[in-house]
Amino acid sequence: MYHISVGVTRIQVTNAQIANISATLSAYLVCAFFPAACTSHSSGSASYLDIYPLPVATKQYQIVETTSPLPFPQGSELPITTAPGEIVPASFVLHSGELLTGITIRASSLKGAHGSVIPSGNVDVRVVKTWYQASDGNCSCNVGKYLIPEILVKDDALVTTRQQKSFLRATIGGTAQYIDITTPGSKVPRESNVQDADTLQEFSMAAGTNKQIWLTTRVPPGLPAGPYAGSISVLAQGKPAKTVTLRVTVLPFTLAPSLVEQSIYYRAQLKSSCSTLESDCKTSAQMAAELTDMREHGIQYPTVYDSSSSALLPARLSLMRNVGLPTDKIYQLGETPESMGVKDPRAWDAVVREWQRIASANGWGQVYTYGWDEATGATFDSQLPVFDVIHANGGKIFNSVPDAATATRPGIEKLDVVVLYGDRILSSDVAQVHRTNSKVFMYGGPFTDFENPEYVRNHYGFGLLYKGFDGAMNYAYQDGGRAGNDAWNDFLANATGGARNLEWTYPTTNGVVDTLQWEGYREAVNDIRYASTLAVRKGWSKAQLLSYLRGLPTLGENPNSIDAAATRQKIIDEILAN
Repeated sequence: MYHISVGVTRIQVTNAQIANISATLSAYLVCAFFPAACTSHSSGSASYLDIYPLPVATKQYQIVETTSPLPFPQGSELPITTAPGEIVPASFVLHSGELLTGITIRASSLKGAHGSVIPSGNVDVRVVKTWYQASDGNCSCNVGKYLIPEILVKDDALVTTRQQKSFLRATIGGTAQYIDITTPGSKVPRESNVQDADTLQEFSMAAGTNKQIWLTTRVPPGLPAGPYAGSISVLAQGKPAKTVTLRVTVLPFTLAPSLVEQSIYYRAQLKSSCSTLESDCKTSAQMAAELTDMREHGIQYPTVYDSSSSALLPARLSLMRNVGLPTDKIYQLGETPESMGVKDPRAWDAVVREWQRIASANGWGQVYTYGWDEATGATFDSQLPVFDVIHANGGKIFNSVPDAATATRPGIEKLDVVVLYGDRILSSDVAQVHRTNSKVFMYGGPFTDFENPEYVRNHYGFGLLYKGFDGAMNYAYQDGGRAGNDAWNDFLANATGGARNLEWTYPTTNGVVDTLQWEGYREAVNDIRYASTLAVRKGWSKAQLLSYLRGLPTLGENPNSIDAAATRQKIIDEILAN
């Protein structure tokens, strides 16, 4: 017998029980207490299940269970265009005409001409989960409690919602519990085990509801160009299968590396063990999973927060190398003027030499040291003597700069990389900083607390390139679980001014859970890679590429006006015509 209490913060079940009830509990409860919900009230369909392909996977549709009508028509095909070696998204929405249980989704192999195949295992299927967050995903200024789609999970039961709260499944002492992650101050207990499934689990749908499905297709490198097709089958208990055809057009070229350097603030420090799920402490298994996740989303240079005195720093650098990240540079925040002080600049001689020794001993190249975070005025000026010492010892410097005024302040030329706050920054601002011969990266335009894949794609893709930035280094891959808060609870106990967790992903005990906006970032990186490929094909410099891009009607100074999908297709057409 299961005892379910309404209004409490935890439901306790055994591990065996959770496997049996997780996929069907919520739908059965709806029908038990609200029988009318088991009869569809959808005016557009008499089918038990309808499929609605999304025209552009990363558009900000914000589909929740009750969205009606859906803003796109029913369909039976998912067309995508991709280059060999690319990871490409597609998405569709299921709408149920009646209570459905035991739903599962299977992808077939995608077959092309002459026997070429994209294996079925290269098509990853996840559920887009809706939950309560502290902003609406359309403006950080909209602070409150909003039910929005964000996380991508294999197990729909990892997070549940009821009574305007979200709950995360955690195993504590062998017992699975659902922990309140909406009430301010509520936290996942220490030593909890939180894991998503490795494969898609069965799920249920109440009548007249929606469920968004996310597909990620990994196109093998070297795959012959041409059309490929396979089926995505949706099966529910006692019902015939519904299918949608996945059509992949593989292009006859591979993507060039991004002309824009891809970095990100990664707060994690490698530890032998971590008692909580948070941004700053990672075991080797967690860090390896997250570094792999970053690489697969286009990140080349995640920052390093470990101190040079950490005995695990060499192991951390090995993890970075082993997942395939470049080894020519390190962006380090383990020792900074803010943490060490600026009163004795000569003390930095030893710091810089030690970082160079560690880098060289482990096969790494140039070390960049971080300045005083977002320093302005006299604080910015106070670190300039430290910068001189770092340069004198062969080091380089990167620093966040929070406004255009500081970006033109005397002394800014001592920065090798200006990480410029990107909100409302114009092409002319970037060009002015370039006169100091510094590279210019962008952060905060938006930060990672913005659940909007379209906005992220536009601002960190063609928008970033259009304005002439040299790189991206947003804050942060994860910033959650610090200062008495919880990485999974967006409603901070000590929030001021709408402060929230800054997370493009969420930590688990053995890996990571991705988000829609993180998928938007991968598409942003690939947008830049398509443009970079065009530059290579044409023999253009970056300046010549920018001149071309600034002449396209689908782009503009305001990233919100960008049509990224149309721009990418225009570039593809240009490459094929070359």
